[in-house]
Amino acid sequence: MRDNLLDAVTAIDWAVAQLPMLNTRVETCRKTSPYARIEKLDVDGPRYCLLIGEREPLDRFIFAEAGAIINSLRSSLDLAAATCARAMGIKPDINTHFPFFQSRAHFLDAEVGLHSPKYKRWLSADDRSVIEAVKPYEGAGGNALLCALHHLDVVRKHERFIKAYPTWRSFGVRGGVARPMEGQSAVMEPLQRPINRNGESIVAYVPEHMAKGQPHVASEVVFNEPEILVRRLVCQALDEIACRCKHVIERFK
Repeated sequence: MRDNLLDAVTAIDWAVAQLPMLNTRVETCRKTSPYARIEKLDVDGPRYCLLIGEREPLDRFIFAEAGAIINSLRSSLDLAAATCARAMGIKPDINTHFPFFQSRAHFLDAEVGLHSPKYKRWLSADDRSVIEAVKPYEGAGGNALLCALHHLDVVRKHERFIKAYPTWRSFGVRGGVARPMEGQSAVMEPLQRPINRNGESIVAYVPEHMAKGQPHVASEVVFNEPEILVRRLVCQALDEIACRCKHVIERFK
């Protein structure tokens, strides 16, 4: 790896170093914010429902810290691209960013794709080969994780791309009658898609023998978009993206 790629590597290392702090904030939020309760409701007939809600909105520092990490990871790729431009005698500018493409066809297009005059001007044949191997395009065969990073770096400035979401691992009911009556369901039925109701979410149907038990819940803090990252744990996904970025930087020689 070139010595002048150290700035790109440092951007990744900084991002990774922030993950423990972000994870601590996430763990505090997921354990303290949500509440759960059981109520008998008319949902396709009378049912005992496990409802969850948030005592307070997701900590805004989570959005800020995750956004800074995303920006640093995305910047690492642009810093590598700037190094490539300098090697060709081109002063880096807004046009010498790490390229992403909407599709494989766009990527291969002779006029606007990676091997078009636009990119040949500031990327050597060897550097274009590195980027070609990375496949930075959306759709079949493309590098979906890197494209997700590119997408997040855009939407983080305009949208809330993270949410607290309960999963089957993080809610349940303690206590209640030990055994169901004859003919009753013996287990709780988690819903694939929670039902929104007056600011709360119905996440499961509870059998009658558990209805007087103590409900509990802990939210998972997950990405809300793009599709490849939906419901992925934020810190886990960012760590994986960081590894992918580092792998890209190490390809440049």
